[in-house]
Amino acid sequence: MCKIVQLAVICIALSFASIVFGSSSVPNDLLYFPHIASDATWETEIGIINVDNTQVTGTLYGYDNAGSLVESIAISLAVGGRKSLVVGEAFQNHSQISNMKFVAENGLCSGYEKLYAYGNRVAILAVSTENSGNIYVSHIASNSQWWTRLASLYSIPLIALRI
Repeated sequence: MCKIVQLAVICIALSFASIVFGSSSVPNDLLYFPHIASDATWETEIGIINVDNTQVTGTLYGYDNAGSLVESIAISLAVGGRKSLVVGEAFQNHSQISNMKFVAENGLCSGYEKLYAYGNRVAILAVSTENSGNIYVSHIASNSQWWTRLASLYSIPLIALRI
């Protein structure tokens, strides 16, 4: 049975800053980034932070909407270190990537992703624990001023669901 790892609800005001809410992030050796956009309009920054007392090495994997691996890169973080990268600069096939996960070989990390386009930005915590039970969405807006995007990842197999 697949468990929903993250349901990110992204609400964007079409003329100013945006809001996002979802699950909380706790330090872990596995981080999920549920929505990646890297095209002519939107870009995504990924941030991974070493919160452990040892150097962390791991791999950041980029997947397409079907759950197939597009690309991966190795990451190394010093104690207390942070790595931020722009998906469109770090990955050759960035426009095919719809979601990502970071797997640490050792140590614990936290993370975030920032999506941005001219006049809009969204910040989402990387998720390290699976949701369980019901997931309630308290507000969905879709009109000339706002749009809402739901992005859900399933842990087994890793598949992105766009609603």
